[in-house]
Amino acid sequence: MPDDQAELARQWIEDLRNAADEDGPPPHSETLASLDRGLADVAAGRLKSIAEYDHERGAVTYRLVIAQEAEKGIDRLDRPTARRIRARFDQLAEDPFDSS
Repeated sequence: MPDDQAELARQWIEDLRNAADEDGPPPHSETLASLDRGLADVAAGRLKSIAEYDHERGAVTYRLVIAQEAEKGIDRLDRPTARRIRARFDQLAEDPFDSS
């Protein structure tokens, strides 16, 4: 992870650690311990990008299932439209939260 991103991560964790209101209850001890572990990880260079994390843990995958009747309907469309619809299905299977 680039140094500027590591520094930003450190700042965010420190901000979270110091976020309690002066007049409010202190953060829970487990919360503080977790944030302290995060700061120690940043200081030791034990950081991963989200892409690395997803790759290592095996990101969730989705499967798009098309009803047979819908498939037949797509087959009856003109070829360019059918290709466009199938390409969009492939995109949705890759990224189901894509709003385009």
